[in-house]
Amino acid sequence: MSKIKPEVAKRRIESFEKRFGEAHLYLASHAAFPLSLTPDLLYRLWANFQRDIHGEVLGIPWIAVADLLLSSLCNEVGHELYEMDLTVRNLLLSRLQEDEKFGEQRIIELSDFLLDYVQKQLHSDDSDIRDFAQVQRWIALAYTQPNEAAFEVGLVFSKLHEKDTAELVRMASLTETFAEPLAQFEPLLIYARGMGNYARGNLEVAKAELSEVLDEDNQIQIAEISLPIPEEILEAVQYSKKDAGSKKTFVINTTTVLSYINFRLLIGVLIATVPAFIPSYFLPTPQPTITPLPNCSVMGDICLNLGDSGVAVRKLQQRLRYLGFYNLNPNGYYGPTTQEAVARFQQNYGLAATGGVNYQTWQALGLSYPGRIE
Repeated sequence: MSKIKPEVAKRRIESFEKRFGEAHLYLASHAAFPLSLTPDLLYRLWANFQRDIHGEVLGIPWIAVADLLLSSLCNEVGHELYEMDLTVRNLLLSRLQEDEKFGEQRIIELSDFLLDYVQKQLHSDDSDIRDFAQVQRWIALAYTQPNEAAFEVGLVFSKLHEKDTAELVRMASLTETFAEPLAQFEPLLIYARGMGNYARGNLEVAKAELSEVLDEDNQIQIAEISLPIPEEILEAVQYSKKDAGSKKTFVINTTTVLSYINFRLLIGVLIATVPAFIPSYFLPTPQPTITPLPNCSVMGDICLNLGDSGVAVRKLQQRLRYLGFYNLNPNGYYGPTTQEAVARFQQNYGLAATGGVNYQTWQALGLSYPGRIE
């Protein structure tokens, strides 16, 4: 599934609404929930969601089904099989969740509908149909039962062989599309990216990513499932740790020698000047140096912006909600409503109302700065 820039996706959505009207956009927002679309699935969405959660008629014409599939919002990826670009899909879902006509209630209704729709297909004799149904089931669960979705995705990964590169790449790409609803399962998302890079031959990148989620026993446990690690990756990580341990020992030994020399000099000075020994706990403790993360400096680079997603965005939304600038449930996706809330906060606190979060805005919000301590 491709991923275009947020501004391009936003223009496509605006162009679609301008050409066909608001009712067509309602259907497009509902159609963004499934990961893939067929004419039959889209028709059933049109037939089942003709009203908002308050019972008001949306007035979506039947021709909207064909108009949407043939528009720039959908890409034909197979015979009567269509997908939306990931950024387009996320923006449309964000609009659906933030619209008071739909909100989280409609997401739950769409999840129930999709689970019911794919139930028979899960037992089909055709493997392609089964795979299609399974992916749709995961996306439905991800929004309403994320623990179950993470468990099932993790279970599939646990059964894959490291030589099955095509399936690893497919699963890595699929897991990326669940990044927003499964933001709380960051280790699973990192593992999927790492295995995807391993399958593509990017071993150094894979090693760096997988080492992030390895526990003390060099294992990866996600949703009570032990996930396999390629032997060559595991050996490389263990070697790096061993090498780092050796370097650490050398530093400690050098420090010990230097401390001994300094101690002897200190004793000489104390004997010559004062009769009392100064306890070490009176000495000042050096403070750690905080280095800003890339693209998040004191110069004002944007850290979070429209189209971003993850734990940091959810933390931002929670803070904005606490301060009264954001009235929705935090969902971890930086949509138009989040952008407007940030802009209002910035204006209220005398900051440039960009709608994006930089170093100054993050500090003004009173959030701990996303740096790393060295």
